[in-house]
Amino acid sequence: MPNTLNSSKKKPSAHSTLVSRNITVNGHRTSVRLEPAMWNGLTDICRREHITVHSLCSAVATQKSKETSLTAAIRVFIMAYYRAAATEEGHEKSGHGQCLADNAVRTLVQIVLDPSSGAPLPSPYLIGKAYHPPAAAG
Repeated sequence: MPNTLNSSKKKPSAHSTLVSRNITVNGHRTSVRLEPAMWNGLTDICRREHITVHSLCSAVATQKSKETSLTAAIRVFIMAYYRAAATEEGHEKSGHGQCLADNAVRTLVQIVLDPSSGAPLPSPYLIGKAYHPPAAAG
């Protein structure tokens, strides 16, 4: 008689919770896989700062080190953005969502991804329209 107890048990499927989305980074289409909460955070940041996901991810891609994946760099940026916003004082000092500084996206992303530079972390809330991705080769 076969052992039906063991044969009827199924291993749980290895279902990923990551969500894959296509984005355009510096004029090239690519796929990024993030947790739903990370996508929500990224979307909220972009909405607040009046910048597209594509532009922000292009800035991250441009400033990250070659050894770091784009996905990891995006996660670090999201975490740093929310970390800076953790206090009311941080919101007030940063000018949250006011689009005040030119090229703040590049500066912020560079410092976040290279903390060894020793430069002070600028407010991530100034990214607004400061970053303009390179024109796509056509």
